[in-house]
Amino acid sequence: MDCGKILLATALAQAEIHDRLYATIEEHWLRYLWSSWIKARPDQLANHNLAFIIFNYDRCLEHYFTQAVSRSYNIHENNAWAAVLQLSIVHPHGSLGVYDPAGRAATKQSRPFAPPANFFDVSMAAESIKLFWEQEEDHARSVSFSLARAFAGAECVVFLGFGYLKSNMEIIAHFIKEEQARRDLAIYGTAYRLSRNDRSRAIRYLGRSATLADVTALELLRNTVPLDELAPEA
Repeated sequence: MDCGKILLATALAQAEIHDRLYATIEEHWLRYLWSSWIKARPDQLANHNLAFIIFNYDRCLEHYFTQAVSRSYNIHENNAWAAVLQLSIVHPHGSLGVYDPAGRAATKQSRPFAPPANFFDVSMAAESIKLFWEQEEDHARSVSFSLARAFAGAECVVFLGFGYLKSNMEIIAHFIKEEQARRDLAIYGTAYRLSRNDRSRAIRYLGRSATLADVTALELLRNTVPLDELAPEA
């Protein structure tokens, strides 16, 4: 096992704490997105036709939405997670393990949203991390297929907390260009404290029509992205 991945998994998994998402009284973008736009019956989540491409390794989105569905409709976490899976969620660089909502591992790589309990738990998290230079052909092919499905027919792409690194942009730029060739594609993104060079690189990949704002993810969703226009018809 790669010692670097073990250290990375240990540090990142320590931050997967339920109360950090739910105990705070401060608004955050996940809460806002769910309560202001996505909130729907479990059998209607697919109507939103949403895809999330997450370049971080954590499973915050998976956990927050699963808990939100479970609490809102008083259903078991496993059933809530099954509903959330109607949304497309892609981790191009892997994650800290397959999300296990109820804390009962269904596979050897399943982990609950919690700090690692022991070294075996850390090892499972580390195995699911795919560093940029070590990604196998099978993983790359699987990611490419998932990204193609995620971007297919897209009308709007939103970047939240994204650094627009060249290595990450090269993973998704092809799919964005394909959709831009087919239709007008609205693109919004945070550029919070982004350097001039990073901003210029983002524009080169996304096109000058992209709206990049020096704001937080929450501020972008509240004030810039037209969520009402993107909501599915009732």
